[in-house]
Parts: sequence; C-alpha cells; structure tokens
Amino acid sequence: MAQEAIQPLDRVTVGVQRSLTDAGLFLADANGLFAREGIIVQFVHLETTARTAALIARGELDAAGMEISAGLYNAVARGIDLRVVAAKAYTPPGRPLATLIVRKALIDSGRYRSLADLKGLTVGVIGNGGTSSVTLGEVLRRARLQPDDVHEIPMGIGQMTGAMAGGSLDAGFMLEPLASETQKLGIGMRVAGDDEFHPGRQMTAIVFAGSFATRRPHVARAFLRAYLRGARLYADATRNGRLDGPDAYQIATVLARMANVRDANTIFGLSLPAIDPDGQLDLAKLKDDLAFYRDAGLIEGDVDVPLVIDRTFIEDTLRALGSYAPNQSR
Repeated sequence: MAQEAIQPLDRVTVGVQRSLTDAGLFLADANGLFAREGIIVQFVHLETTARTAALIARGELDAAGMEISAGLYNAVARGIDLRVVAAKAYTPPGRPLATLIVRKALIDSGRYRSLADLKGLTVGVIGNGGTSSVTLGEVLRRARLQPDDVHEIPMGIGQMTGAMAGGSLDAGFMLEPLASETQKLGIGMRVAGDDEFHPGRQMTAIVFAGSFATRRPHVARAFLRAYLRGARLYADATRNGRLDGPDAYQIATVLARMANVRDANTIFGLSLPAIDPDGQLDLAKLKDDLAFYRDAGLIEGDVDVPLVIDRTFIEDTLRALGSYAPNQSR
C-alpha cells in the first residue's frame, strides 16, 4: 500500500512577551491546538511595541501579542501594515493587568501615604506611550496632580524591579509575576491595580502583519481559531483571577515555563490577568485611549482606530466556534 503523503505544516512566526497576557497563545501551542489546524508556531520573545512593529515591517513576524499603545498607532501612521484582529487582555473589576507598586522604603518612612504623594516621584510605565501611561494619567487626575508633577520613565517589563531595588525608581506599573516578586523581596508594596482606574479597558491584542492577513488568509483564520481555543482553556481554568480546576497544574506548568518562572506553584499565588475568550474589540474604549495619546502629544501622524482594526477575522472565528461557554473550549 502506498504511504499517504504527509502535508507540511504552515509556519507562523509570532512575537510574544514573557507575560501572562499571552497565555492563550502559550496554551494553544502546548495543547496542540495550532498543530490541529495545520500550523507550527515559532515564538519570538520581544520587550517593546516598537521592536515588534519593526519586525512586522521587515516581514520577520506574521503575528504578535501587542499592547494597544501609542506606538502601535504610530507604526500604522508611518505606513507599517499591521491589523489589530482580536482583543486579548482586559481589566474587569477585580482583575488588574498592571499593578502600581511603590518602593517600600518610601512607605515605611511615611514619604508615601496616598496617591497625592506621587508628586515629585519617579514613576515607571511599561514602554513609551503604553497603556500604563493612560492609567498614570487617570491616577494623577484623581490625585489632583499634573503630568509634570511626576517624572514618568518608560521601561521594559523586566527592568522595574531592579531599578526599584537600586533606588532609581520610586513607583511603577508592574505585570505579574514581577509585581508579586517585587513585594515578596520586600522591595515594593502594592498601592492599586489598573482595574480601579479603567475597569473593562482593553489593553492588549492579537495583531497580524498585513502580508500575513492578505497573502495567507486561510492560515490566519486557522491561527485565530487555535488561539481562541487556547484563550478559552485559560478562561475555563481561572476563577476570580486564580487558577482552579482539574487542568490547573498543567496550565500553571506551561505558564511558568513561558513566563520564565522557576516554580509552577508560584502561578497559583498570582492574580492572573483576564483574557477575553471571545476576542471582541471595543471600539469606543479604544477611541478613548487614542484620544488620550493624542492629547498627550504621543501620536506622530494622522491615524484613527478604524485604520488599525480588522474585525473580519474574529467575526469569521466566532461564526466557526460560537460564543464562549465555560468548560466547552475543547
């Protein structure tokens, strides 16, 4: 009997950060969901939106998990063809993505007692013109402070703990697991989560390179189907921001490996980000964020939300999979 020919897998190169916001991508890969769609993924670990956009422009990335930041809009304004195709992490009440951490020595000394005491401090935000800049703007408004009352410094995700330990950073918006690690080390203390200032805000998204979306649309659709199944595995295993259920340890092991956490048990102690299992994009909230970036002088060209959004892929995916129902993601 003649041996059946083996069909080659479609390779998709995906930019990710070592962040739990990419849990849907990591779980889709670890559980063979991409392979089931005929795809093999190659993850490229990146620190900034600017670096991700540059690799998309050079044709070195097909897709990425990206922050919906001023840098993303500026990349489109510069002519980089990228498409925001699905929502990823968001901030329902009680599920922060970034946590405002203040250096413990400032709290112990009484220098910091309330948000108004941020005045004169150096505050780290994730990336240049990122979503934590929007949160900082709202924090300052509620504290009746002006933007120039603090020294805002854009930083990479992994830089803040060391800078705070060395005394060059007074406060910063940190993602898990670094937020918890910074507290356990006695370097900083939690002040507030971004969900308290912008509940329901969309923070990160799945982004396709324009070339991937137009030249390989069948692969792009298959990729998004696998991703959404992975996001639903994650949703099934999280309750109130904590891992729970029969697959919890397997999921913790995957997340620990991809987030560079040594002990998988650490994941059980974290407040995990919320990831939309339907990937629905909220255009009104995205427009509000873009208005903030523009008012802050962070937008470099003529760009609007509809120019960066392509909802056709998520609409096709939801027609194929249906809306999320708990424990039916497999």
